[in-house]
Amino acid sequence: MRLKSKNNTLMILPLFLGIGAGFIESPLLMQVEKMISEITLKTLQLIALPVLFLSICSTLASMNGMGEARTIVKKILKYTLLTTILAALVAMILFVLFISPLQINLPIEVKSTIALPSTNYIDSFLSIYPSNFTLAFAENNVLGIVLIAAALGLSILSLPKTQKEPLETFFSSLFSALLKITTTILKFLPIGVFAFTALFIQEMIQTKDSLFSNILFYAGIIVVANLIQGLVIIPLILRYKKISSINLFKQMKNTLTIAFFSKSSNACLPTAIKTAKENLGMNEKIAKISFPLCSTINMNGCAAFIFITTLFVAKCHGIEFNIQQMLVWILIATIAAIGNAGIPMGCFFLSSTILTSMNIPLVVMGFILPLYTWIDMIETALNVWSDSAVSAIVDKEYGELDTAPSFSSASS
Repeated sequence: MRLKSKNNTLMILPLFLGIGAGFIESPLLMQVEKMISEITLKTLQLIALPVLFLSICSTLASMNGMGEARTIVKKILKYTLLTTILAALVAMILFVLFISPLQINLPIEVKSTIALPSTNYIDSFLSIYPSNFTLAFAENNVLGIVLIAAALGLSILSLPKTQKEPLETFFSSLFSALLKITTTILKFLPIGVFAFTALFIQEMIQTKDSLFSNILFYAGIIVVANLIQGLVIIPLILRYKKISSINLFKQMKNTLTIAFFSKSSNACLPTAIKTAKENLGMNEKIAKISFPLCSTINMNGCAAFIFITTLFVAKCHGIEFNIQQMLVWILIATIAAIGNAGIPMGCFFLSSTILTSMNIPLVVMGFILPLYTWIDMIETALNVWSDSAVSAIVDKEYGELDTAPSFSSASS
């Protein structure tokens, strides 16, 4: 109990200190805060992709057989798809109730616009398949890394036992070494939280006067959509599965804090796996494969943002959608969110790309940009919260299946 209390103090105290520092106008202090935040984020990102690769590869290689791997991955995909569709559905309901009736009159003259090149979706799809291993890491190609890790892990799984065991041991040991690095990083995390908080407060102060009422209302709807998903929908799913959402939140709160301030699902991946194993007692196989997969494809916050933002910007330019078309947009937002990488600003640029493909000007996105920093924090925390819920559900169902004779026979 004393250790938990100490950990809570180490995470809460920097938040209050950061809030106080955010109101201090000191160029030197701001430079120090930016340096600390950059180092913290870069350190987390440094090990994020190797952890993603090794976690999936080592876990698949250690499975008892193709049957077990197939069962686990199917369950992860099932609940990922469920939560993402529900997030988009909540976004649609809020859009219909609150944004559709609005009469939006934004200023014609704007100081700046955002210009993005039109995207060829075939090229984007083909870019998932890198020409070599190192290129995927160099280009931060998350989906490409997942595909390589899955292919290598399943290939190792299919090897004869004499060839399989040395490779399984190698990748598992390398993964354990990275988790040791993560443990050291966590000791210095409160310093990073202080810097993130201070910069967050400073940005909020600087941009408060540059916003329009309609943009503020739009942003509020996105926040409400995320809160409904995180505080109502996901807890109801957990309750249906007889899992305590309160206990899950308590055990994962440090990881959610990292997600909030880093704005990157991938950056907090090592901490999420470690916390799930140690605090929740989650099965190691589930933790090592569910969180990496979820951090890549389980983007509840992104689905809500893409749906509301795309239709809101279209509405600003006089384009309206009926209910039938919105139902199609639920599917579009879900697919787009699943394909989005867990990196800062990912949803913003993905929404801009969709708008560009529809030949809709991106002027309004320029007004949204100052607010997106805050929205991105909430979205990322929601994504990781959903990742935790999906992983907990899969872990529970895996435990039940693991004791069943039919599952044991299927895995052998």
